Amino acid sequence: MAVPGRTIDAATPRAARSDFFRPELPELELAGRNRWGSMGIVPFVNGRGSLLGRMYPDPIGHPGGPPVNWTGDGQELVFIGSYRGLSLYDGHGRKVVELPAAWCNEDNFKGAPPNLAFADVLGDSREELIHSFGGVMTVYTQDRPPFDPGRIYAPRRRGILSRPHWA
Repeated sequence: MAVPGRTIDAATPRAARSDFFRPELPELELAGRNRWGSMGIVPFVNGRGSLLGRMYPDPIGHPGGPPVNWTGDGQELVFIGSYRGLSLYDGHGRKVVELPAAWCNEDNFKGAPPNLAFADVLGDSREELIHSFGGVMTVYTQDRPPFDPGRIYAPRRRGILSRPHWA
């Protein structure tokens, strides 16, 4: 039998994802987006339903896809993208990675927007950005090796949930 948990007033949540966005906290957090006034607002909520904070990095951008395991150190990042640019943010709302995106402009997002995906392409459990646009595929990778090559965060994902795992 399922028992309802705490109800959280997070406006009109969309695209919620669960992972370790703030590794200093002992539990998974939930990040999503809402459409109260702007779809660019991203709330962070802990497992008990308490609001940890919000970020508003781009009034038209929104989180896309699952959390991103960019560094392999146990902290997942939120991808925010729009024609203004592509970036990865931590659980405090700080931009920690700005992805090269010379093709990010309003004209390129009309009609057929670019195809973006994050996946472990290099085989070290960290995820790279795969970008396909205008018949060209590009893979963007990290600019440094993992902090501890002997222990890399490699979450197990299922739907919106991520379970901690180390490779």
